[in-house]
Amino acid sequence: MVRQNLVELLEAESFEVIPAVHGAQAMEVLEHFVPDVIICDVMMPIMDGHTLLQNVRSQRSLADIPFIFLTAKADPVEQRRGMTMGADDYLTKPFTREQLLSAIEIRIQKRDLMRAKYNEQLDTLRNSISGTLPHELRTPLTGIIGFAEYLLDNLETTSPEEAREFLTFILNSGKRLHRLIENYVTYSDLQMKTLSMSNTGYRSSIGMSVLETLTQIAQNESYEFERSDDLVLDIDDAELFVEEKDAEKIFTELIDNAFRFSRIGSKVKIVGRQEETMYMVRIIDSGIGMTPDQVASIGAYVQFDRHKHEQQGSGLGITIARGLVELLGGRFSIQSAEGVGTTVECRIPFNG
Repeated sequence: MVRQNLVELLEAESFEVIPAVHGAQAMEVLEHFVPDVIICDVMMPIMDGHTLLQNVRSQRSLADIPFIFLTAKADPVEQRRGMTMGADDYLTKPFTREQLLSAIEIRIQKRDLMRAKYNEQLDTLRNSISGTLPHELRTPLTGIIGFAEYLLDNLETTSPEEAREFLTFILNSGKRLHRLIENYVTYSDLQMKTLSMSNTGYRSSIGMSVLETLTQIAQNESYEFERSDDLVLDIDDAELFVEEKDAEKIFTELIDNAFRFSRIGSKVKIVGRQEETMYMVRIIDSGIGMTPDQVASIGAYVQFDRHKHEQQGSGLGITIARGLVELLGGRFSIQSAEGVGTTVECRIPFNG
């Protein structure tokens, strides 16, 4: 009787309504019909409301549908259970027409707002990819092809000094392209690891020296940017049981960013400290910095004010570093102020 009354009430408000007697029948309906809202009793035969909610939330195509429980129980414990499982709202019987319609309207508005925000983020990501990837692939390739063709066409008349200069440019362009491809592969691998919630292969039975690894990477990066005098090291040694390639990737990407987005003559300081169960690495620069919104928006393929700062890279570096740290069970944080600089901290567990 309650179900039929609800159908008639909602149809009178111009809703299209499909009723189901219990959760199992509702799942059959959902195979062919994706509603804007699900209104569901808690106590039902064959499949109760909690089981239906679990099934709905486990399917990607249904997961974001607002789910409103109807219950005769006003027990806060029962309501917390439903909310923990993913229910959006509770209506306690008896309820009024206005309460029902208000609950539906609020949930639909919230869902539409979330979808609009998601679509906005997706559009931003698409624009970032379309604006970044072709440029980042084309630029080094153009240099490699162009200088190689010039050398082949003018091999006999090119002086050794000119040839060395051209070959150096080709080598650097090749390295840039290699790093870009490597980052895309690493990012894809990270996505798979994250989805599977597996960190197999990210721990090592052999310890590595943090002091040695960090110092070598920092010196290499400062040399690449011709800023050896800007490097300041303050690192305590410790052994981390982490795959060396993963540690190198984390530290390389973060130190590279610090030099890339700070001025020549400003210091880049790298601090390493042992904590109780973690090793903390802090990388501090006095560069262009970021606004709070930019810090919150950091992600793959996202770059800020590219037209202003002429960035090179895909925006993957810091995302990869963060993903690796988190897969290792560590913590990652960024503090930044526009025009002041950026401090990145990562804490990696000693033994996972």
